[in-house]
Amino acid sequence: EEIGHTFSKSFDRRMKNLIAMEKSNFLVRGLIYKTRRIAIIILLICLVTLITIASVEALRTKFFNVIIEIYQELTSFSFQHDKQPGDITMEPAEPEYIPEGFKKTSVEDYFTDIHIIYSNKEGQEIIFKQIYITNDKIIIDTEGTTMEKMWIKGCEAYYVSNKGTNRLMWFDAQYLFDLSSAAIEKDEIIKMAESVK
Repeated sequence: EEIGHTFSKSFDRRMKNLIAMEKSNFLVRGLIYKTRRIAIIILLICLVTLITIASVEALRTKFFNVIIEIYQELTSFSFQHDKQPGDITMEPAEPEYIPEGFKKTSVEDYFTDIHIIYSNKEGQEIIFKQIYITNDKIIIDTEGTTMEKMWIKGCEAYYVSNKGTNRLMWFDAQYLFDLSSAAIEKDEIIKMAESVK
């Protein structure tokens, strides 16, 4: 048997208000949840952008251009670097491998250059230079010979043997390294270069 019952208008009104409030709360909760997700996504995008900008800046400050001009009698290396000498902090490096009979006899620090001389008993020398790359030019006498391009520890390098002197130059993101000697051959110069730390 069905029981018929009619709710009062005020009861109906209260029920409709409760249902409307519940729907409203549900929508607000959903909106808050979505807003939080959007805020997290925006935050992540901002962080990634900031990290990318910082990385690009770090790369840019170590970036330089090198222009190599080869002439009949000489080869010119022109460097263009962002940093100027006032911003420089040298981190000295030197070869760990020294050919037999040679020892370190002199170290000269010229602010943007460090020169190390290794000598033997006969007075022969090996000269190692570490030069901070700034806006500078280096000229090599290549008259009557050709430069050989190679790689030293993943860095571009140039070897030349001319007028009794063997010379190897290479550069990384900050420094130009220069090894030269009339006393040792190409393989020993390369071995020294590969041991530089």
